[in-house]
Amino acid sequence: MACTKEEDRIEKKMSYKEANWAAKKAVTEAKHRTYEDFYRKLDTKEGEKQIFKLARTRSRQRQDLEAVKYIKDEGGRVFLRQKDIKTRWLHYYSQLLNESRGTKEEDKQFSDAQRPLEDGSASAITTEELGEALKKMGRTKAVEPDNILIEV
Repeated sequence: MACTKEEDRIEKKMSYKEANWAAKKAVTEAKHRTYEDFYRKLDTKEGEKQIFKLARTRSRQRQDLEAVKYIKDEGGRVFLRQKDIKTRWLHYYSQLLNESRGTKEEDKQFSDAQRPLEDGSASAITTEELGEALKKMGRTKAVEPDNILIEV
């Protein structure tokens, strides 16, 4: 009697499931033995030290992995102390947020509707566009949850 491909497939699937089950059982037994040994060690004098070591390790694992350990300034000097790092960030953001956006002559050159945005494009909405949108707005439409009357 010859075996068909379907019978071979079923047989291989069954042997795979048995091997998978045996592997899971072996892993579970190994974990169980390891935990038993670990808990037995924790009951000893040296185990007390191990408890604190474990607590310290878990505490470090919960800390932010993106914490800044060092940072460089404009000159390339490396700061390692938290106080110096915070001072450097404060200086950086202060400089970033307080730098001038342009001269007063450049500001006078454009009207409010034509004033260039940060990316170099002109302002997206003019007063004419706003007037047209208000004319198109239906008077009987309900306000949406964001309190905007129409969809633009």
